This record gives sequence, C-alpha cells and structure tokens, in this order.
Amino acid sequence: MNRIFLFALFCFIFIIRSHAQLTLEQCVEKAWANNLQLAQSSLNLDNAEIGVQNAMGGFLPNLNGQASHGYNWGQRIDPFTNSFASQRIQSNSFGVSSSIDLFTGGQNWSNYQRSVADVRKAQWDWENARNQTALAVANAFLTVVMNAEFVKMAQATADNSLQQLNRLNKLLGIGTVSEGNVAEMEAQYSADAASLVSAQNNYQLAKLNLVQLLRLSSSEANSFEVSYPNIDQFKLDIPLPPKSLVLESALNAQPSIKSAEVGVLSAHWAEKSAKGARYPRLSASMSLGTGYSGAAKVLNGSPDSLSFPIGTVMGSNDIVFSYPQLVYSADDYKVKSFGNQFQDNVNRSFFLSLTIPLFNGFQTHNNVKRAAINVQNASLSLELAKQQLTTDVETAYASALGAAQTLQANKKSWESNQKAYDWASTRYENGMINAMELSIARNRLDIAKAQMIRSQLDLIFKQNIIQFYMNQPIRLQP
Repeated sequence: MNRIFLFALFCFIFIIRSHAQLTLEQCVEKAWANNLQLAQSSLNLDNAEIGVQNAMGGFLPNLNGQASHGYNWGQRIDPFTNSFASQRIQSNSFGVSSSIDLFTGGQNWSNYQRSVADVRKAQWDWENARNQTALAVANAFLTVVMNAEFVKMAQATADNSLQQLNRLNKLLGIGTVSEGNVAEMEAQYSADAASLVSAQNNYQLAKLNLVQLLRLSSSEANSFEVSYPNIDQFKLDIPLPPKSLVLESALNAQPSIKSAEVGVLSAHWAEKSAKGARYPRLSASMSLGTGYSGAAKVLNGSPDSLSFPIGTVMGSNDIVFSYPQLVYSADDYKVKSFGNQFQDNVNRSFFLSLTIPLFNGFQTHNNVKRAAINVQNASLSLELAKQQLTTDVETAYASALGAAQTLQANKKSWESNQKAYDWASTRYENGMINAMELSIARNRLDIAKAQMIRSQLDLIFKQNIIQFYMNQPIRLQP
C-alpha cells in the first residue's frame, strides 16, 4: 500500500509540474536561456575577452625553442670545427631565442586599451540583446493573455446564446414564442459559436508565437501554459513620470547608448594605434644555442715516434735523420662525445634592433586616414542611437498617454452599454423587444467589454515599456 501511495504521489507531482504555469518573468528567463542571438552575443563577449589577453601579450617577450638533426654529404665547411669535411657528417643543433618590443610608438598600449573597450562594448551589446528579448517575450506574453480573455468572453457569449436558445425552445413548446424567434436565436448562437472558434484559433496562434520565442521542445510546448495576471489588481490610474525624466534615464542607462559610446572610445584607440606606426620601433633579441658535429674529433690512442731522412753528410754520404716526431693515424682519433660538444659548443647572442619607417607604399598614411574615418563613423552611430532612442521614448510615452485616455473612454462605453443591455433585458423579458434586438444590445456590450480589456492590457504593457526605458525590468506583478 505504501508503494502504491508513493507511486500515485509521484505521478500527481509529475502531472502538476508538467503543466506548471509560467509567469512573464519565468518566460523571460527561459527565453534568455534559449535565445540564439543572445548566445551569439555571449560568444562575442568571450571573443572580446580573448582579445584583451592577446593585447596583453604584446607587452611580453616571446620565447621559441628549436632543434635539428641531419646529415651532410660532399665538400663543406663544418660550422662547429671550421674545417673541410667531405664524408657524410651527422649534425645536431639546439637553441632557444627570445625577443621583445621595447618601443612601438604606443601601439601596444593603444591596442590594449582598444581591446578593453571592445570587451565593454560586447558586454553592453549582450545587455541590449537581453533587453530586446525581454521586450519581444513581454509583447508575445500579453498577446496570449489578451487572446485568452477574448476566448473567455466568446465562451461566455456562446453560453449565454445557448441558454437563450434553450429557453426559447421551452417557450416554443408551450406556444409562448414563435418559430421565427427561435430561428433568430439559433442563427445568433451559430455566429457566437463561430466567434468562439475564431478566438480560440487566435489564442493558439499567439501561444505558438510565444512558444517559438522561448524555443521550447515539443514536450515542453504541449504542456506549456501561461500564468494569467489579475487585471483588476493593477493600478492603472497611476500618472506617468515626466517625459524628460524618462528620456534622461534612457539616454544615461540604456545598453544601446552605452555600446555606442564605448564604440567611439574603441575607434579613438584604434586611431592612436594607427598613428603609432609612424614612429621608430626598438626591439631586443636574445638567443642561446649549442650543437653537435660528427666531424669534431679528439685523440684516442698512442702516436708512433718516427724519424725521417732529411739529407746526407758530404764526404761520407751518411744519412741524416730528423728528430723523432709523433705521427698519428686515423685510428688514433674518435668523434668527440655528444655531451662534451653540447657543453663546448654553447653560443650566445644579444641584439638591439631599431626600425625606422621611411616609406611603405602609403599604407601607414592610409591606415591613419581610415582610423579617423572610423572615429567619425562611430560618433555618428552614437548620435543615431540617441536619435532613435529619443524617438522610441517619445513614441512610447505618447502611446502610454493615449492608452490611458483610450481606457477611460472604453470604460465609459462599457458602463453605458452595460446599462443599455440591462434595460434591453428587462424589456425583452416583458415582451417589448424581440430576441434580435436583445442580441444587438448584447453584442454592443461584448464589443465594449472586449475593447475595455484590450485597452487595459495595452496600458499595462505600455506602462511597462516606460519602466523599461527607466532601466527597470518588465514584470506583470501589480
């Protein structure tokens, strides 16, 4: 029994979790985790950080090692013995070398500062991608909520028509109403049922759009539901902050502006780096090496002491011999050991090199001109970003004001149509009007209610847009 109970509890929890409703904030988080453009922005940030490390390496010396092993045939001068060698000779060389730039006209420093600016720009681009993703998700989320409300209204309207139709059928059975009244209500119910199907289709399309933005898997999409906010809990009569304050906050804090500002700074450092190529370059290099040669030989035996005839004595013709001399044969030599040659053949070097640019086919001059143009282009991009943001803020502010006014007008329209429908219902029950006239009054009420709900959701969204431009997160919490 305990196992059955635990299994049932597990299944219940799984079903609840698999159909968990997501709030707007949870949808935004999921979109941030799955959005491909945001992933690309993150990779661009990683790439920019690698650029900083690469620029830092420009201040450090390089270090390289080398080794070789080979054979030579034919007449040549052995580099380790400085003697001619004609037989096959094995040779090896080993070494390490290093060089460092002592002065580069400030290019290394400029490149480092530019790479730091590029990292900051990539960070702001990433923040901007997050903001744009949040805006798109919020718009899609509220569209789902709005269409869900329309489905509820269409369902209520269809249910009301069905109740009226059932009521008229009963009255027809006792002869109180005519068949024409029933036919009119049947036509109205069919129209309301068609409106319900249309509303449901619109809801599914809105939900599909949100699912695609979140990039949900098939299993996640099948169980996906949104958590609907309670519109009645929102305070929609709160006045908007001054437009100048919204605009100032946006220009000072929006990532798109920050990215453009850092882009100008990066272009300035790139221009300084290009100008640095006009200056002389001073560098130092060092090397340490050694080697081995099969032609390097040392004594390995006892020489013979020999005297050679050098002449005769006049008169007696006695042969005169030279003093004894040491004579070595080829067997008395051996190749010098690898270890001894490795130690004895060590060589070192140190050089200072000064390179003075005189003429390089106008490349430096043109690079400086291009860098100056890029500075101007980055400055214009900053001004365009500010201009676009100002336009967006002013449009959003005017839209929010218009949404508030529209809500008030639609609220009054709904109240008036509610009174008209209540009066029409009373007259219909007293037989003063027919079902068609009652249906017209109800349709007007439904339209007014739909317009009011639409304007409420529209105002909620546009209020969030204003808060977004004031660097606050988009949220649907009253």
